[in-house]
This record gives sequence, C-alpha cells and structure tokens, in this order.
Amino acid sequence: MTSRFGRIFKKAVPLCFVASMLSGCAALNSEIFQESFWASSPFKVNDQAELGLAEMAKGNYVTAEGHFQKALKANSRDITCAARIGHIISEYRSARTLA
Repeated sequence: MTSRFGRIFKKAVPLCFVASMLSGCAALNSEIFQESFWASSPFKVNDQAELGLAEMAKGNYVTAEGHFQKALKANSRDITCAARIGHIISEYRSARTLA
C-alpha cells in the first residue's frame, strides 16, 4: 500500500511543480489580458462577421450583407468578409432580379 502511494506521489509532484511554474509565468505576463495585446491578433473575434454568418444560415441575406459590410469597415483587410459579400451579391441579388 505504501509503494502505491509512493508511485502516485512521484508522478504527482513533478506535475504539480510544472503546473505551478506555468501558472506563475502567466501571472507575471499580465499584458495578455489587455485589449491592446489582442488588437492585431488573428484570434481577435469579429462579431459582425459571425452575425453575418448566422444571418446567412437563416436565409436573411440583406441583414447578413449589412453585418459583413460593418465587419469590412472594422477590418478592411478581411478577405473572407469581402468574399461573402460577393457571394450574397451574386446569389441573392441575381435570384431577386430573376423573380
């Protein structure tokens, strides 16, 4: 029974040590919690583009185009938003003129 506890203890101590070291490094580098750190990151969320996708999925193409236009104003280099606007224009507007 004691040897089983010793094996678990030998595995748990280094794991706890590594976890405490990593969490200590994150606490020292508090700039990652500031907005300016994420401003130019590709992981920054583009809420308008996400809303545009949701509206496209529901079939609300006019509203989706508005969201994509706002997202494009916020980040003019977002090629995905420009492509989605192009898709809406080619699909929705051409279908609307045929009807």
